[in-house]
Amino acid sequence: MSHFYGTMTGGRGQSTRCGSKLSGLTVVAASWCGAIEVEVRHDKLSDLDMATVRMVPWHGRGERYQLFEGPVGIMPRLDDDPAKLYHEALDRLMASGAIKSWFLFDDLDDSVEDQAEALAAIKQAREVLRR
Repeated sequence: MSHFYGTMTGGRGQSTRCGSKLSGLTVVAASWCGAIEVEVRHDKLSDLDMATVRMVPWHGRGERYQLFEGPVGIMPRLDDDPAKLYHEALDRLMASGAIKSWFLFDDLDDSVEDQAEALAAIKQAREVLRR
């Protein structure tokens, strides 16, 4: 079964494409002025589906500009970046007593226990963000 599913409709009717967690899915919709590219992929570390939406050149026309990058299905506030959303969710979990502390992955040592604790905290944050 596919993890990602894309559809498009044009002059020849509807067409679909599928993508797995491993392959992801990239879609480009273009005009003679440029294109919009949407990429969805699964992030193993956070266990979140992530999306990137960007303007891209098409046949030498248009500019490259990233419009959005973040988790699929979670609407960020316009002034927030995805890292800030995760941090806020982790802070809410700490305040509720669901977790005792959180830390940045850069602060991890190589111990399996630290990595497992971090992944558990991120999965809890994911659930909070979905609410």
